[in-house]
Amino acid sequence: MTLVLISAALAQDITVNVQEHPGIDAESFEADLSSTIEDELRLLDQGEYLQDMATAALMSSKGMGVDYASNPERFVLGGSVGASASSGLRIGETEQALPQGGVAVQATAMAGLNLGAFAPDDSPARRFVVYANGMAADRTGDQYESEFMNAGGHIQVKLVTPRGAENGAGQWGGIDLTTGYEMSQYELSVTSGMPVWSGKTSWDATGEYRIRSTAQSIPVELSTNVRLGILSLYAGGGYDLWRAGSSASFIELDGAVSTKVQGQRTDVGTASLSYAQAATLSDAYGARGFFGLQMNVFAVKAYAHVNVQPEAGFGGHAGMRVAL
Repeated sequence: MTLVLISAALAQDITVNVQEHPGIDAESFEADLSSTIEDELRLLDQGEYLQDMATAALMSSKGMGVDYASNPERFVLGGSVGASASSGLRIGETEQALPQGGVAVQATAMAGLNLGAFAPDDSPARRFVVYANGMAADRTGDQYESEFMNAGGHIQVKLVTPRGAENGAGQWGGIDLTTGYEMSQYELSVTSGMPVWSGKTSWDATGEYRIRSTAQSIPVELSTNVRLGILSLYAGGGYDLWRAGSSASFIELDGAVSTKVQGQRTDVGTASLSYAQAATLSDAYGARGFFGLQMNVFAVKAYAHVNVQPEAGFGGHAGMRVAL
């Protein structure tokens, strides 16, 4: 017997081929397994899930390409790694086949140059620092395979100059205005099998489950920092003047279906799933806050940064920099 469920609204095609077996109600069997597949693989809320992935892609690289704490007078070089989550707290790999919310991981290298690096101390050019950052790589884990890419360029203007001695015990870093362009891309693929259980029935699904997310934005940020001994604290807020992004899923899975028949686990047929959907980045959220802590050992800086976007998600990254 061949049972087919097609949902045009979700653009999905679930096919269950079941052999005749005593004790199996084919109609109930198909309904239960199809419902479980939709639930476990996030098909019923796939549009919302993809929006979460796009939001996480946007948040994943926020602040990675800018130094908010060092007040560089010549240049800054560094690198960092971080992650973000939207509508879910699980960033790493879990026992579930899929992350429970939108996630993204990024790493980048950055460089900044003070435009007044070789100008007199009173030159207006010393108020401006330009930054560039970017990186592309991939990662393979036990559950997931991922690819990421990011790029950005920023300009930071010192609206209010620092107060306090540069080499003293403490210094207020003034107020900075930062803007620029940011792009991040993240692709997540499930590399392990995706067994789906519905009561005593299991579908040993293998194949491809892939989500690709891309996000771009033009942020504007205000921030300040303070140094106390070897520690610097900074905080600020930002708003995306423009943002665009999308996520798309591609699913092709098939495998054997087995269940318990008269107390014995028996292969009763096969099931397959073909699915594709896309969603755009939600415009509901644009404002965010950020804060961080930096340890200064002469020109070497180690820092940790956190982004928080109310009701949308959070992200963070950490890294090392050399600033003069």
